[in-house]
Amino acid sequence: MKPHKNLIKSVRKSLSIILTFSLSHFLTFSLSYGAFDEFSASPRVLSMGGASIALSDDASAVNSNPAGLIQIETTEVMASYSDLYNTDGLSRGHIAVAIPSGANALGFSFNRLSLKGIYDEDVLSAAFSRQLSNHLAVGLAVRILSDEIHDAGLNFYKGRKYSGTYSVGMIHQAADNWLFAITGENLNEPAIAAGEKNSAVWKGGVRFHPFETGLMVLDYNVNSNDLAVGFEVIIGDVLPLRLGFRNQKPTFGFGIRHNFLNFDFAILSDTNLGLQTQAGMRIRI
Repeated sequence: MKPHKNLIKSVRKSLSIILTFSLSHFLTFSLSYGAFDEFSASPRVLSMGGASIALSDDASAVNSNPAGLIQIETTEVMASYSDLYNTDGLSRGHIAVAIPSGANALGFSFNRLSLKGIYDEDVLSAAFSRQLSNHLAVGLAVRILSDEIHDAGLNFYKGRKYSGTYSVGMIHQAADNWLFAITGENLNEPAIAAGEKNSAVWKGGVRFHPFETGLMVLDYNVNSNDLAVGFEVIIGDVLPLRLGFRNQKPTFGFGIRHNFLNFDFAILSDTNLGLQTQAGMRIRI
């Protein structure tokens, strides 16, 4: 019986090592793709390659560029849900509201990245935008970050961890069909999972309307040298069709517009990680 007991101990030890290894790799994944880093808060953004800095004309601006909130004409509520890379239990949910008021606008959002029963990352954001002139607006967003591992039996990472950060943004309407934008994110470089820091990130963006029902957006990440490009064409004022590219990864999507309601869907294809799908709804009040 003794060899049998030793075998059981060996298996338990191996399972413990595998669990620790898997969680550490998931944490690494989450730091790269999680709520604390950049993410596409809406299917519209995701389907256009994630290029959102100069787009930022709906409630998702709370997360992408707070200055863009000034472009919203009426109160808007947005919600979205993502299944991430065909991984069972790995998902992201997001809800946001934007409230314009004259030359000012407010926005609030909550985002959760979750591996069911194992790990959660949450971001709670509040943003403010101010129009300085007919062509210029600035914005500020403050965020509370938190994460937690559940029932993992890992003593080095117990309990929920909290941190805070802030981001700034600017948009400049250079002409009727040209808009330029800049953002600075995580400017205080907050400490996050297991003491890791989230580096400050600077981005620039351009939005161009070649015709009334079409637009092109471009984002450039100064830190990582990443380029994202997206296109949108609206057919019959009802059916937006979208296409994007980010780091040679294609994204696709479409929407349905009806009065005060918008329904959106997006797909990102990654040869290494698989498919990411995202569905969402926007309501203008």
